[in-house]
Amino acid sequence: MSEIPASFEDIPKKCKDLFKKGFNFGVYKLEVENSAKSDVKFSVDGNLNSDTGHLAGSFQVEKKFPDSGVKIFEKWESDNKINTVMSIEDALLKGSKATLDITFFPLTSAKSAKLKTVYKRDYVHAGVNVDLDMEGATVHGHFVTGYKGWLAGIESSFDAAKSTLLSTNFIAGYKADEFQVHTKIQGYNDFSGGYYHKLSAKSEVGVDLGWNIDNNVRFGVGHKYLIDKNSHLNSKVDNKGHIGIGYTNKLTDAVTLTLSSLIDSKNFAAGGHKVGMALKFDN
Repeated sequence: MSEIPASFEDIPKKCKDLFKKGFNFGVYKLEVENSAKSDVKFSVDGNLNSDTGHLAGSFQVEKKFPDSGVKIFEKWESDNKINTVMSIEDALLKGSKATLDITFFPLTSAKSAKLKTVYKRDYVHAGVNVDLDMEGATVHGHFVTGYKGWLAGIESSFDAAKSTLLSTNFIAGYKADEFQVHTKIQGYNDFSGGYYHKLSAKSEVGVDLGWNIDNNVRFGVGHKYLIDKNSHLNSKVDNKGHIGIGYTNKLTDAVTLTLSSLIDSKNFAAGGHKVGMALKFDN
């Protein structure tokens, strides 16, 4: 049985998703996606920020070449940003992936590039990312090992131009079929942890907490409840008195509606509460 651990970034994913997915406070979003059974995928989206009035949109196209493991992704954004991502999997070594991520701003001619490499196999998930810059490169490395549910990992960033270690982070956790727990140390001054539990086929709960050396404390509880096969309810609350509620309904096979609201319970009379809506068409 394969036992490939999650990447450093994805170890807390189950818990984080309960606090992020299904919520779009202060944003009205429309997305149209063509995910027909083919090697080419198109999507167009637009969103309006109710706080700033800023309207933004993008067009994305993704092309897969299954025989070679190559995938090309391109995204054009309304704020004059073009992003091109080219990746190839299992070319040199089974379990390996190499990605070149290029961003270009036509108005200013500014550009940036990232080279990402990943290797994963039983008990190991490792990678090196390089931010390419005219002034020098910044190298980010991560390594995770796992055995029988236990996970441990390290992540570090190094400025090659200045020969300076920028940050070092650690994570450890345990993953079972119905629950996960993790703890993370960022730069020796920020400590966080999370717990995820699938209570039943319809109910999931997560706890997110954090503390730093400035004595700033973060604590939150998130929950997802499956109402039926087409709809679910998300809710979360934190120690600042913010209450988030999200409702997602698959109206038809091709249309999904998400409604969400954020309430500031400590300043209820002052207002400042937010609502959001997302409508997705997928054919």
